[in-house]
Parts: sequence; structure tokens; C-alpha cells
Amino acid sequence: MERTSEGSPEQERRRAEETLPEALGFVETETMHQMRRSLVEAMRGGEDTRELALRYRLEAEQLTDQESKDSSRLRIGMLVSIALMRRDGGRHDAYLEDIEDALVMAEQEGLDDIALVLGEMLDAG
Repeated sequence: MERTSEGSPEQERRRAEETLPEALGFVETETMHQMRRSLVEAMRGGEDTRELALRYRLEAEQLTDQESKDSSRLRIGMLVSIALMRRDGGRHDAYLEDIEDALVMAEQEGLDDIALVLGEMLDAG
């Protein structure tokens, strides 16, 4: 039996979710990437993450503020990035809330293609 490079529909969906922030122009710095890894580990361990989460968010907002082009897309990418971090840390309810916030922003900005993807993420739960 021959294997293909394609995965299951679930794997493909998850891959699309993982790449959405970057597709929207939000690319973490190395410092942010390290903070993300620490935050996910802390969430999984049930540790208090408020201080590190705030530092991540401030750095993310600073990054999006530096970019003048497509600021709405960047902010949505930031929200999705934070949502995925929460999902990976086991905070599913917070993940869904963040995706819903991103969906509302996309709809308000008339970014229907992005809203469609975010709606699918919500539906998949």
C-alpha cells in the first residue's frame, strides 16, 4: 500500500489552523516563540500564566502595531495565534472564545474569506 503525503481530513484541518496566523501576516519573533512554548507547558501543568501571557500579548500587540499594512488581518492573526496557544495548553474554552472574537473582528472588517475559516474552526470545536 502506497502512502501519500496527505493526512486525514483532521490533520489537514489542524495544519490549516496552525498556519493561519502566518497566512494573515502575523509571524512570531523568536522571543515570542519561546514564550509560547513556556506558556503551553505552564498551562498544561496548571501553573499561573498571567504574567507570561501578558508579556506575550504585549509583545504581539507591539509587533502588530509596527506593521501598517493590513492591520486588521494582523490583529486577527494575533488573536488566532493566542487561541491556538490556549488550545495547545488545554484551555479549550478560552480557545473558542478567542476564535469567536477573531470571527467577529473579521466580519466587522468585511473579511469574509477569513470569517469563513474561523467559522469552520468554531464548528470543529
